[in-house]
Amino acid sequence: MGEALAKNETIMAIVEEKETGFPVRVFPNEIQHIIHAYSSTLNFPKEFTSAAIMCSVSALVGNCFRTKVKRGFTVPIHLFYITVQDRGMKKSPPMNAIIKPIYDLDKSNKNLYESELEKYKLELLAAQERKEEFNEPEPIRTRLIINRVTPEYLFKIHNENPKGVFQFINEAKEWFGTFNNNRKNSDEQTYIQIYDGEPTSRGTLTNGSVEVDKPSVTILGSIQPKELINFIKDNTENGLVDRITFDFPDFLEVEEESREEIDQRIIDNWEKIVSRIYGYCKFSGDTKLIPYSDEALDIWYNWNKVNTYKIKEKKDITYRGIVKKAETNSHRYALIIEVLNYACGLIDEVKEISAASIKSAIVLSEYYIEQILKIRNSIELNKNDKSEIWFAFLPENEFTTQQAYECGKSKIVNVQTRTIDKWLSNHPRIERVKKGTYKKVLI
Repeated sequence: MGEALAKNETIMAIVEEKETGFPVRVFPNEIQHIIHAYSSTLNFPKEFTSAAIMCSVSALVGNCFRTKVKRGFTVPIHLFYITVQDRGMKKSPPMNAIIKPIYDLDKSNKNLYESELEKYKLELLAAQERKEEFNEPEPIRTRLIINRVTPEYLFKIHNENPKGVFQFINEAKEWFGTFNNNRKNSDEQTYIQIYDGEPTSRGTLTNGSVEVDKPSVTILGSIQPKELINFIKDNTENGLVDRITFDFPDFLEVEEESREEIDQRIIDNWEKIVSRIYGYCKFSGDTKLIPYSDEALDIWYNWNKVNTYKIKEKKDITYRGIVKKAETNSHRYALIIEVLNYACGLIDEVKEISAASIKSAIVLSEYYIEQILKIRNSIELNKNDKSEIWFAFLPENEFTTQQAYECGKSKIVNVQTRTIDKWLSNHPRIERVKKGTYKKVLI
């Protein structure tokens, strides 16, 4: 294990380079500029803007690309992403703003479809009047984005759009609120198969069996913390929760609105990025496999060794499930970053996962591991014991005094720094590494 850790020093240094909130630095500079511009002018939380950007990219790519880890091990790009926050904290506006160019593309596709359908109907009518055969297929509408639908209707839309579908559900409870209307646990299992990119079928009373050979469904939604509890309790054992990317920035506060206008060039630039990805990712039925560079694969396997050591040390089934799914998701994040590199003009084509992209993907994965652990711990802990909730929120690796203070500012804990100083000195499961640096210890 010592050798693995030594090989992985660079990655762990990157992972441990913490920042408050979402690690925006993982993205190309152009994307960082967009995120910060929306934050400084419209008070959009970076976390929610970033979520919408990642999901937009995964949906625009769909079945065009998959990450190839090794022979027999490929990973699709689509995400199930849920942001967690209370009412009034601007969950929806950033997602709506970022997704708008995709809605615009969908509107253009709809107008084209309606024009083609009208032409088809006129030609069909003319052929009928002439009593001639008419064998032209009826036009099919190209759809990029849908909202709340049943799995059966999702399959129908997906079969008409084999590249993939973006299911944007402002309130995520409207997604899982459709689960199991007819059969217990069937919907959860269906979405697990969809997420894994495995051939999926669905039996219906009216239309028989509906199948999707290569599912690619990106889901983005938001939820309030209290509504998340039952969803996690109901979906822990089947593995659906561990597949979802959660982001719960509990430190957010209501801020005064800025008088500054967002530069129109920022909006136009994001639209150009969306357009470039859309134009690049044309699906003809074949999925291109994107391999890792040798250096990138070495980095991922060294991270995997560190994770394996932690899993064996903790001996916790929940932690194991979270980390292993995060490892798989890292391949999705890496491909998203490569596509963004292309869209921002940093590379000429998407042909392999670079070392820089997998390093960024690992930073994202570590961030999301902390998010789901924080959510799970806040559900399970005694809500009256603030020190234990604070302890659960602390990073799993080493952390600084400032990071401990930030965890104490969360809405659930909300204590002063002198209380944190006391906990740092007296907590039985915290050890001082050096001045200003601490770590959790097992008892």
